[in-house]
Amino acid sequence: MRTVVKIALINKENKVLLNLRDRDHPENPHLWAFLGGGVDNNETEEEALLREIKEEIDYELKDYKKIKELFIEKLGKRVFYEGKIEVDIDKLILREGEKIKFFTYEETKSIKINPLHLEILKEIYEEK
Repeated sequence: MRTVVKIALINKENKVLLNLRDRDHPENPHLWAFLGGGVDNNETEEEALLREIKEEIDYELKDYKKIKELFIEKLGKRVFYEGKIEVDIDKLILREGEKIKFFTYEETKSIKINPLHLEILKEIYEEK
């Protein structure tokens, strides 16, 4: 089981950036989800987060904080972050998944989204 880091990237309009997973993705295929990925053996969770965001959308993440850690049976540790994204979507280069899009919190309630990620969004937005 591998530790996985995920981030809710929120822009200045208070919208969250989500990635539509590939149809053949092994975990939650063709669902909207946070960006992120697995921690390699030689890196910290934060190093993995920075690497994954750079790999997936070519963005240098600077403003972020850890918000939750969970252990999911049969999957392993999941570490969630909340961060700010300061650029428009047309400045990002999608390298993984089918597409990326900004959503309001209300919109996330009516899309096909990873249920755990929706729970995390509820915690983020309803605490503000």
